[in-house]
Parts: sequence; structure tokens; C-alpha cells
Amino acid sequence: MTIFKYDLPADFGPFAIPMPAGATILHIAAQHDSGMLWAEVDADAKLVARDFVAVPTGGDVPKAGTYLGTFSSVGGRYVHHIFEVTK
Repeated sequence: MTIFKYDLPADFGPFAIPMPAGATILHIAAQHDSGMLWAEVDADAKLVARDFVAVPTGGDVPKAGTYLGTFSSVGGRYVHHIFEVTK
């Protein structure tokens, strides 16, 4: 197993990240004012798209979403709450 880091988008709304099947999300935080997601992965596993949504404070929480973490950007001006969503 290996830990990979993935960039999170600066915008709010839905997005997908291709990552190895079975990846376990470990942490979400800001690094150098950008959102990052760390996951434990089997680097040899097939890539699958995982769906997420970034919700601003005061925004609507997705009904089929699992909260993963929060990070801030632009010096704390924007706060992103990240949920993994199932379709």
C-alpha cells in the first residue's frame, strides 16, 4: 500500500477524482493554500472515478454524501466542506 496525494478543485460543486479501486481516504487539508486529499492506495489497482462535491459554508449538503473533511483557501476566505457522493 502507498499514500497518494490528490489536488482538490478551487471551485465549489461536483467533481471526480480517478484513483485506484479500493482506495481509503485518510485526510483532507489545505497545503500551500490549495485543497489536498490523501488516500492509502494499491498503486497497481485499476483506476476508478470517485465522485465528490465541495460545499461552501451555508451551502446545501448532498443527500447521498459522506462527509470527509474541510479545508480553507485564499487565506481562509473560502471554506470547502468535502463530501463523497454515491449515484
